[in-house]
Amino acid sequence: MSRFCYRLHNDGLGDHWASLQLLAHMCHVEEEKLAYSHPDPILLARAEVILDLLDISCRHHMVGRLNAAPTFDLNGFDIWATPYFPTKRRWDVKRRAYPFNFICTHFDGISSAADKNPPPHEVSEILAWARHNKLSVIGLDASKPLSEVVGLLANCALFVGCDSGFSHIAHSTGTPCYLLEYKLPVVTCHRHKNYVLCKGAGHFTQQADNWLHYLRTLGSIAS
Repeated sequence: MSRFCYRLHNDGLGDHWASLQLLAHMCHVEEEKLAYSHPDPILLARAEVILDLLDISCRHHMVGRLNAAPTFDLNGFDIWATPYFPTKRRWDVKRRAYPFNFICTHFDGISSAADKNPPPHEVSEILAWARHNKLSVIGLDASKPLSEVVGLLANCALFVGCDSGFSHIAHSTGTPCYLLEYKLPVVTCHRHKNYVLCKGAGHFTQQADNWLHYLRTLGSIAS
């Protein structure tokens, strides 16, 4: 039986991905069972899926409880500053058996959408860049199981998108991550993470061209 029960921060995918990362660190440090709670059974089940995807040794010590009265709330500043554990499946250019031929995207963040999502003409610019480079585009969305999302991120040339739950998964898969910034500072929710900050679509294409050149040098992408 765990002594403490923590309420997962807010309801978004990124919120819970970061919350569970922080709790996993706490579980490692405390070396005892740790409980977390949420009133929504669907979101609590999603938390179980997230933990199963992560490469953490303390998984069996973390227990979800539906509607349990939490002992503590998690602090938003703490969860966003947390370094992430990797997923079990992860991106690694050295493990490639065939060339990269697609990118993953997400341009439709839910929270603070007007301040962080790219305008339609910038989305079109990014899609045109992908076509020019003979790369297919796979948009990540809630219809895809999280295990499928992890698999796609582990095998794409790069991820580009706004601050969203999918960008947080990309941090854990180790996927080359290009985050678009508009009115909402990306660093707010991505402290201590590895990403390329892009001030709009034009900046992204400049930065990503360099990355594709590197992949072509390795023979990991079609010329």
